[in-house]
Amino acid sequence: MNLAILCSSAFLLTANLTFAQPDGITQTSGLDCFEAYHFCARYPSSTLSLSTPLPDGNGITLHSADGFSEVMIGGFPLSDDLSTKSLFLASAREKTAAQLEPKVISALFGEDFYECYFMIDRAYYFHQCFVFEDYFVQLEIKVPINMPDKLLLLRQQIHLEFGPVQPTNKVSTGAEIGGLRD
Repeated sequence: MNLAILCSSAFLLTANLTFAQPDGITQTSGLDCFEAYHFCARYPSSTLSLSTPLPDGNGITLHSADGFSEVMIGGFPLSDDLSTKSLFLASAREKTAAQLEPKVISALFGEDFYECYFMIDRAYYFHQCFVFEDYFVQLEIKVPINMPDKLLLLRQQIHLEFGPVQPTNKVSTGAEIGGLRD
């Protein structure tokens, strides 16, 4: 297997709990928990200092003080038996008024989770989603197109922690990139 592909895949699936910046300054860690959806979100509160609850109270939107980074973390009811690709496309299309298709950079889709880096308009996004029986939990990071390093740094620093019910993280064969239309 190509080493670049292996490293890229390993990066997508690893969780790094170290909150140190390159200059050695340690980040402070924020923690918000949402009992209805059995998860907590840990994030660098010194970087993402502005927090707003989602309208239904089952998540938060975080903003950096400079206004360039936005993170949404929330739990949502699952009304239909949708595939992870369908959930991704529905969520990504909501980002533009014209319901544009996202430009996928890399993606991994499983039976009950997905991770996807993509671009819409002048922004880079990262989505991570875990699907349970009747709800899903989603992490979304958005940065301007000229700040991809900030997206990768936030991806390393934000973590979801689940309660008693955990997704299985099984990867569906052939579910990776390509033909995202459902």
